[in-house]
Amino acid sequence: MASIWMQLNGVDAIIADKNSDDQSVKGNSGWKQYAIELPVSGNVQSVAFGCKMIGTGKAWFGDLEVLIDGVPVQE
Repeated sequence: MASIWMQLNGVDAIIADKNSDDQSVKGNSGWKQYAIELPVSGNVQSVAFGCKMIGTGKAWFGDLEVLIDGVPVQE
């Protein structure tokens, strides 16, 4: 099972988190776009995100983007 996840962090606590486990890829499949959306409030201090794979096999993740209000976040 392969999926993506995102977490919004406050000063001392996780404000929100979400993953795509309910859409996770199992077995062989072609390319497909997956997205996670969370509302960002003024008390969010940081955003963490990543990819995960549980089990055996291989998964490829590419062209990851973080957007806030539809605008890509730049480094």
